[in-house]
Amino acid sequence: MHDSVKRQPEMDRRFRVLIIEGELDSGRPEVAYAAAKLFTQEHVSSGDGWRLFAKTADAMGKPFESDRAWKAITDKAIPPMDVWWEGMIGRARLRLEGNRPEEGCLLIMETLRSITYLPSKLKTEYDEVSTSLDCERFSKPVLDANVAVEKE
Repeated sequence: MHDSVKRQPEMDRRFRVLIIEGELDSGRPEVAYAAAKLFTQEHVSSGDGWRLFAKTADAMGKPFESDRAWKAITDKAIPPMDVWWEGMIGRARLRLEGNRPEEGCLLIMETLRSITYLPSKLKTEYDEVSTSLDCERFSKPVLDANVAVEKE
């Protein structure tokens, strides 16, 4: 990247987003992952950096890194923000794929109180994840016990 762009942090972040998304779209997740990791190191407070790091880590088969990045977003964002929903869906999906569906259900339960903010563009993905988790099969006492543990 040209030095003049690097001296303008906002432009630097915009270009990085385009480059990383382009690498992902081109089927080069390893290049995208390395760039996203560097992005989060150089722009620690960039939501776009953490979002792209979560996506690229997932594409590289690194679910723990992906979850950590999504958590960094969901801890700071609020339900009216699309990225909060993207993060909660991503975290629930990772738990479904990681054979921890009851933990995914806890995340889905957390989203229910803000369901009116669910962006229409994420509704299909949300429905797929929440349906796949089949939260009804877990007994209410088990879920309640997990909620109590998380609050401690």
